[in-house]
Amino acid sequence: MLVIGPKSMAERIKREVSHFLSSELKIELSNEKTVITNPLTNRCRFLGYDIVKGKDYTQIVKAKNGRKVRSVTGVLQLLVPGDVIREKIRPFQRHGKPIHRSDRVNTPVEGLIAQYNNEIRGLANYYCMAANVARQIYRFPYDHYYSLVKTVGLKFKLSVRKTLRKYGVDVKRKHGTGTRRILGVVHETKNGPKQLAYFNASIRRIKRPHGERIAEYEAATNHESELIRRLSYGQCELCGSRSEPMNLEVHHIKKVKDLRTKYEGRGQPNWVKTMIKIRRTSLVVCVCCHSSVHRQRFSA
Repeated sequence: MLVIGPKSMAERIKREVSHFLSSELKIELSNEKTVITNPLTNRCRFLGYDIVKGKDYTQIVKAKNGRKVRSVTGVLQLLVPGDVIREKIRPFQRHGKPIHRSDRVNTPVEGLIAQYNNEIRGLANYYCMAANVARQIYRFPYDHYYSLVKTVGLKFKLSVRKTLRKYGVDVKRKHGTGTRRILGVVHETKNGPKQLAYFNASIRRIKRPHGERIAEYEAATNHESELIRRLSYGQCELCGSRSEPMNLEVHHIKKVKDLRTKYEGRGQPNWVKTMIKIRRTSLVVCVCCHSSVHRQRFSA
């Protein structure tokens, strides 16, 4: 609640609100969370934003000597809290450098890119109305992006350079002309091939929210299932042979943990090791490998 007036007025309103909540709704107002703050001297935290009374230098007026100067007027501003961004970036860095996420290694590359895109896009969209959004979040995309690159590199045991060489796509630069290479993949959809790359939009302040859709968002929210994408690759996940998607089959199990229990204490076939490694209850295989799986005689 914002009050324009003296502190005594704010204290009186707080007492009235507390009385209404206790008498009508039978709930107590927390004195620890409900504080009276002057935004001119202290920041007020609300819904993840810091509210302050800042200075606006956008209005240009004429001074007494006739020269045009920027007017300083006190306005309420929404700011991105620094501690929130530091907490958001903590899982993606160690000792000030970006690191991989070992808990995401078994996710397919397309799923990794979509997951990372949703994280940075959600952060940028939530704080897009903050006056300092570009200045506070500038570090997050760097650590976040290279965490993704290193996670993909760990998945396939590749260096950063080799990962970008294998899974890099050329996208248009934010400023100027030309292209730059970032992590991304080209996947098949029913409308043809589509490119899914890491978030490449500018993070800047938006005074009013808008409903425009970002082109990259459409690719990131592709509603095709992961199994359909794996089938569209046309490759057996056991022997690696290439084939038309219609000639491939899918082997299903109920639970991955059942495999560990069933084959505990004896040798695990390669198809069991593969399903445990990718943590999936389905396996895209060719006809020959599928027959071997059911005979439990598969050998690489």
